[in-house]
Amino acid sequence: MDSERKPFLTWLIFITAVGAALRMFRLNEIPFTYDELSALSRTHFNSFHDLIQKGVAGDGHPAGVQVFLYYWVKIFGYQEWAVKLPFILMGILCIPLIYQIGRKWFGKSEGIIAACLMAGLQYPVMYSQIARPYISGLFLILLLAVIWNSVMAKATVRNLFAFAVVLALCAYNHYFSLLTAAGIVVTGLFVIDRKYLLKYMLAILFSVALCLPHSHVFLQQLQLKGLEWVPAPTPGFFKNYLYYIFNFSDYILVAVTLLLAQGIYFYTKSKPPVKLKFRLIALLWFAIPAAIGYFYSVYRAPVLETSVLIFGFPFLLLFICSFVTLPTSYFRDIEIGVLLLILIVSLGWERSYYKLFYHAETEMFARHIAGYEKAYGNGRVIAVVNTNPEYLDTYKKKYNSGWSYQTFESIGDNPAWRRWLEKSDAKYLILCNPPIEWGSQYLAIAREYYNCVDSIYQGFTTDIYVLKKGADGCKPDQVPLFSYTLNDSTGVRVKYKVKPSVNEAKGIYVSCDPPGAAGLFFTTARQLGFGEKLRVNISADVYVDSTKPEGCLTLKFSDREGRVLEERESLIQSFAGNDTGWHTVYLTARLYHAPSVKKVAFISADLYGKPETCTKFKNFKVEVVPDNPVLYSLIKK
Repeated sequence: MDSERKPFLTWLIFITAVGAALRMFRLNEIPFTYDELSALSRTHFNSFHDLIQKGVAGDGHPAGVQVFLYYWVKIFGYQEWAVKLPFILMGILCIPLIYQIGRKWFGKSEGIIAACLMAGLQYPVMYSQIARPYISGLFLILLLAVIWNSVMAKATVRNLFAFAVVLALCAYNHYFSLLTAAGIVVTGLFVIDRKYLLKYMLAILFSVALCLPHSHVFLQQLQLKGLEWVPAPTPGFFKNYLYYIFNFSDYILVAVTLLLAQGIYFYTKSKPPVKLKFRLIALLWFAIPAAIGYFYSVYRAPVLETSVLIFGFPFLLLFICSFVTLPTSYFRDIEIGVLLLILIVSLGWERSYYKLFYHAETEMFARHIAGYEKAYGNGRVIAVVNTNPEYLDTYKKKYNSGWSYQTFESIGDNPAWRRWLEKSDAKYLILCNPPIEWGSQYLAIAREYYNCVDSIYQGFTTDIYVLKKGADGCKPDQVPLFSYTLNDSTGVRVKYKVKPSVNEAKGIYVSCDPPGAAGLFFTTARQLGFGEKLRVNISADVYVDSTKPEGCLTLKFSDREGRVLEERESLIQSFAGNDTGWHTVYLTARLYHAPSVKKVAFISADLYGKPETCTKFKNFKVEVVPDNPVLYSLIKK
């Protein structure tokens, strides 16, 4: 072993060990994500045929990982660490693989920095701990690229056979890993020595033949036409993605920028070979699948998420690292060590990754329900959850509990929820991720019956409210950052006049302006303290004199020119049902889900009643309260 290679090999072993430690940290405490629970719920079929038809065809992913899990859990069981272990190991192997590609294409310095980033960035670490087809696809794509390098150098039967098999595995893993692999295959057609071209094409045909058993599943899944839960990407998607892959960390961005500046400086001094060909290949292997996913999502059906870009992610890293050159002195070791330290600190402390990711929503539901039932007894505690019951029941054995609960979906709409609460005699009510936006106002209505807050847990994609009856031991409510009632004059304007109702009690207002609209609230986003981690709560008591009431409470976000960017509404009938009299109408907006903070200039609330009739209301109120500060913290800054 030459003296120049030995320190890089030593560093690679150390970096791989660090990457392994970051991925296996408290291995037995890593919980299942919602996506994993969904996959595991589809491993209980009695036959392989049922697995494919009922567990794969309607899922939207190829069969590979689902089939693997089906047989893996039969052998090793359903414990979290046992299910996740093969994926963690694949995530660890990605570190030496990216080094090998970087060393061959650009040099040892470039390869070792790419390995550092692969070891310590949250993006590959998190997906290494999720038993889904993302880290497995990343591993297969890197393995394919390593074999591709060998095939381009010498197309032996062994190399071509390995290339064909791994290519087929990419296709069975995920359609985006197939798309990335297709880019690798097409590149080979232009790069390979002409004398090997026929053998290369035969290897591709052999790989296609290996995928033929999956063709009927592919044709079924083709009818799905996108993912219903994924929004179409905005023009700022890739800018946000770049920040995301670097942990939204200024420290990492500064460190990488300094390494790039150093590389440019060394280049101007020594003028080494540019290696433009591999820079272009690395960039295209990331950019082409990303561009296809983006335009397909915009113009046909949304499919693009940060998760599916992980297959091209290593080539983006290699492109960036191709401009890095490390010094040959002991400063090289200092720079590698400092970068690795920054990555570790960013992951564990700046991003609080382990604190957030290790408290997944479904397990936190289970902990709260089991804990409260153990402390106060089954009859005094009732839980309502917003999840699939089968997923939550996964934790009954783990917590040795026979808890009972209901789902919001099984209870029904707002009037049904109110009737359910009226019959409840439990002292404690646990609400797990209650729907609180648009017309679904389970939390606000529950506060009418359970007046006391016992605890609030806020985690990544998780909100758990424990309410109780009585006034003993109440925790303080969230203090509003902004509060307005109709009779205030705190700089808030109204667009339509309202007046006190004649012959009614004080505080009751009426609006008769056609078409039955009362503009009750209008202010600037700045005055409201508009920001992403806030929640706007609006409520009004509306008098209903018909069994089929018309009208709604609306909230509008507008830009500086007054154009409405988004409008939300709560129908009066969704709260009144078929009952007349006074009814409280609620509307909540989580500003996480509102239009871009930078675009919103004005916020307004209107009450629309039945056209050409008067609308009678009281107790109109607007509050701005802090929202869950870590709701999306692992995927947003």
